[in-house]
Amino acid sequence: MNKTLSIIIPTFKAMDLLERSLASIINQSFKDIEVIVMDGFSEDGTIEIIEKYRRHTLEVIFVSEPDSGVYDAMNKGIKIANGEWLYFLGAGDVLYEKDTLKSLVKFFKSDFQIIQGNIIISNYKNTIYRDRLRGLTLLTRNFCHQGLFYRKGVFEEVGNYNLSYPIISDFEFNLRWFFNRQITRIYLPIIICDYLGGGLSSQNHDLQFHNAKNDIINNLLKENQNIKNYLLVFSFRIYDSLSKRNKKRINRYLQIE
Repeated sequence: MNKTLSIIIPTFKAMDLLERSLASIINQSFKDIEVIVMDGFSEDGTIEIIEKYRRHTLEVIFVSEPDSGVYDAMNKGIKIANGEWLYFLGAGDVLYEKDTLKSLVKFFKSDFQIIQGNIIISNYKNTIYRDRLRGLTLLTRNFCHQGLFYRKGVFEEVGNYNLSYPIISDFEFNLRWFFNRQITRIYLPIIICDYLGGGLSSQNHDLQFHNAKNDIINNLLKENQNIKNYLLVFSFRIYDSLSKRNKKRINRYLQIE
């Protein structure tokens, strides 16, 4: 049965963190949701946690099988999702308020293909990330995927997560849709998610992606020859040539934390 929103949660031995996320979802006033838990064949109590929330009427699809990492799990979730819109939570992340999703309903029904909001990290000095769909922010440090909702057709148009980049494949994916100016997007100044922090990308350095980043940007610019893209890459090249001190000044001005 089709849903407005599929929330995909990749997990591995994270039953306690998963319960935190499921509790925030079941408390949402907006109910046209399915949850897809893509588990990496954990042998803990994950299934018991899921059954607990199923008994409280939360629709949860649970798949537990070996995978090749978090983005492989996310790609599998995309394939089976019934939602028109997709949203990815990390285990332990929570939706900010009970009406968070309800506040997005009119945008779910719009022609936009990307919706972006803010995230907060309450366990780190209540830091708020306001990415604002700014290209320089994206090229500098990526967008926080917990602040992004994707219409499922975006993946059909630009492809799924590239497993060649096992730590921050969402960075490369975000670059692909961002450079495609035919994909419509809107930024909303509301907090979507309380991000737990300390996840895979914060603890590891994706050497494969960073070695390929300049080539990825150059190739996307060739494929998407648009004046906005040319200006963005030109600005990024100038930024990238600056001293650390001057970069910090720009980061503070643009709130690129």
